[in-house]
Amino acid sequence: MRKKNDYAVYKGDTFLFLGTAEECAEYFNVKIESIKFLSTPSGRARYAKRKRQDKAITVVNIGPDEEEKE
Repeated sequence: MRKKNDYAVYKGDTFLFLGTAEECAEYFNVKIESIKFLSTPSGRARYAKRKRQDKAITVVNIGPDEEEKE
């Protein structure tokens, strides 16, 4: 079975949530693809252009969960 990556979600400099793409999507009531897109360089570049950076959502892919076995 493939390990699932964990994602950290920030609003500006404030940490909001940590979990898999599925958990983040459920928590924020968005599609899984939206979480994955926001973690890509093109997704981050799109939000970097915003005037209010303190309100921009940033998603960081922090890799697979180290506690998972297999």
